[in-house]
Amino acid sequence: MLDVASGLDLVRDIADEPKTAELTRVLLNATSSAEAALALRMLEDSASSKQLVAACNLREVIAALPATPCTSSVDADTLQRIGGFERRPLGVLARELTSNIELCVLTAGNLVLDVVFRTTDETVYWSPVPRECEFITAKALDIFIGRDEILAAMLQLARDMGVVFNPPFYVSLEDFRLEHARDAIAGIDDLF
Repeated sequence: MLDVASGLDLVRDIADEPKTAELTRVLLNATSSAEAALALRMLEDSASSKQLVAACNLREVIAALPATPCTSSVDADTLQRIGGFERRPLGVLARELTSNIELCVLTAGNLVLDVVFRTTDETVYWSPVPRECEFITAKALDIFIGRDEILAAMLQLARDMGVVFNPPFYVSLEDFRLEHARDAIAGIDDLF
């Protein structure tokens, strides 16, 4: 994958700006193509096309990451070994990412029940239950945008699980619009 971290830096600039923060989160995280398309259109006046293309690409990365519960191509023992995890009670695999954040994967055989990030202050679940309106929880999105190591950890976890991970890549906003036009038009009825 091309340098997603530099794209995250571009997105962080508009995600941290009060004027564009909420719309950026909708573009990144709404499962509805119509909502994403509307957010993109509204952001065009406030952000550069380079930032918005990076946000569209990051949206595809988030959408392509495994939504839990899901099956892994490897069992928990193999995931523990290749992912460098420490085994904890109740099927929890844990790995320290930094001194104050830990990635935990709740497993049962080759089933990944949930992915959790633990900090000194809070526990953040990756996937909403059910996954209807958002790809990941709002808190997970916040730490995902704010910390490069979360993106790296999730990409590595997908590789370790043997999950097919091949999100589309856009070089322009028109590429994104063409890819999602059909779904966006179909989803307009749901919005109004």
